[in-house]
Amino acid sequence: MLKLHLQPSRFTTALAAGIFLLLLFTTQAAADQEPPEDAGPPAVRYLAFSPDGQSLAAACGDTFNRGVLRVWDVAGFRARYTVREEPAFPNLGFSPDGRILALARFAPEAKLLDAATGETVRELKGHQDHARCVTFTPDGAKVITGSYDRMVRIFDAQGGEAEATLEGHTGPVYRVAVSPDGRLLATADARSSAVRLWDLREQKHLHVWENLGSLIPHVEFSPDGRLLAVSSWTGGLRLYDVASRELWLGIRRIGGVDQAAFSPDGKWLAVATNALTPYVFDVNRTADEETQAQVAELLVAFDDDSYEAREAAHQQLAEIGMAAEPQLREAMESDSPEVRWRARKLRDRLAHPDAAIKLEAHPAEPNCVAFSPDGRLLASGDERGNVKVWSVGNWKPVAALTIAAD
Repeated sequence: MLKLHLQPSRFTTALAAGIFLLLLFTTQAAADQEPPEDAGPPAVRYLAFSPDGQSLAAACGDTFNRGVLRVWDVAGFRARYTVREEPAFPNLGFSPDGRILALARFAPEAKLLDAATGETVRELKGHQDHARCVTFTPDGAKVITGSYDRMVRIFDAQGGEAEATLEGHTGPVYRVAVSPDGRLLATADARSSAVRLWDLREQKHLHVWENLGSLIPHVEFSPDGRLLAVSSWTGGLRLYDVASRELWLGIRRIGGVDQAAFSPDGKWLAVATNALTPYVFDVNRTADEETQAQVAELLVAFDDDSYEAREAAHQQLAEIGMAAEPQLREAMESDSPEVRWRARKLRDRLAHPDAAIKLEAHPAEPNCVAFSPDGRLLASGDERGNVKVWSVGNWKPVAALTIAAD
């Protein structure tokens, strides 16, 4: 039988991508519709622990639900209060002192709430469309929002006045993230599949990562500010070196990614995907002198005449894990083809889902993940109003929380 092997043209590839984005944004535009009676529990869109680790907040609701904000006391995980409104809540963030909770809404106004009671303190006005995302600067002086109107606005946190607007996005802004030192701002442009980097103090555009493949729902800086995690609904997860702007590591074969979160010590990277399994990758690149010497010795063995010796070195380096990555990256420039090939293969292995911890307890697609400030807990939320809390290290569930429909 004659078999034809057809390669997709650039036109058909672009057409497929266009259809995907059209369907995606048609669905998103339904956010203004009335929710059906059988909508079910609201999706958990975003999770955040308070800076003191004593509270856990969940922003909930989607195109078919009213908005629900639920805040629990972490001690005992008892609900402290619940806020319900007609517009859904896609994002939230605590102020650095933990007193204020900023709430993004499928409405032009974001809100600042008293974090202890849930009472509205003030509204942040100025957007012409949904205030899709929100975050505080590390000093707590500013609140930054991104909107479907393609604008990023900077507000005074104390008075609520809009102080500046950052322009340049060609599509809805789904996520705003500030570097730990407060100098940089990363913003995710959903429609154009791009991420922009800004000098926050000078309010100046610095760089754009373009053609990332699909909708970009989330970006997140590492605790040391050196890496930027970029989530993609069809392209997995990319980790960029912020200083060089170069791709440091690509994590593929995990499906679409809604969100990624670093642990406070930078060792772990939790990833919420469109599967039922949140992944946790070990991304600790720190190695002491003894480990560095061991890695160097094993890399030499990559070029050994004995196949068994090469395989043994490969396995030992895999057990060392991401701490070997900086030297593996250098080895990819080796004069030896065998060393280059093995270094590249091992880096891919470290970023493979088989190397990750899998948290298999969600009955629906996880949307979000968040670590507690002390790094001892990880929370994950899904499409059906479920929140799971895990003990970091042994990765056992310690709490199962639910958010019921009205």
